Amino acid sequence: HQMRARTLKARQPFTDTGLDSDAMEGAGDQIIGQDDPLQLATRDRHVEKEDLASFVAKKREMFLVQYSLGVKRDEMRKLEEIARQRSRSWRRLNSSWRKMHDVR
Repeated sequence: HQMRARTLKARQPFTDTGLDSDAMEGAGDQIIGQDDPLQLATRDRHVEKEDLASFVAKKREMFLVQYSLGVKRDEMRKLEEIARQRSRSWRRLNSSWRKMHDVR
């Protein structure tokens, strides 16, 4: 919403003059003296680029965090499965040993 407001603000000098694009070309020198629209538009583009760059950086960071969490969850699942398998093996081994030694 802020970018849209800034963009509309930058376009305002063009609409306030009441000149269409053909008349604007001839009247360029008059407008440059007061709130130069080119400077306003350039400044807004610079701000938008910074906003876009920070947006992309935040999105990248979120992706990396989510990816990292996914990798860690997968690793935890694998480790839990290994622990379950070893636990089952240990119980079987223990049960076999008890049967062999007739321990109850």
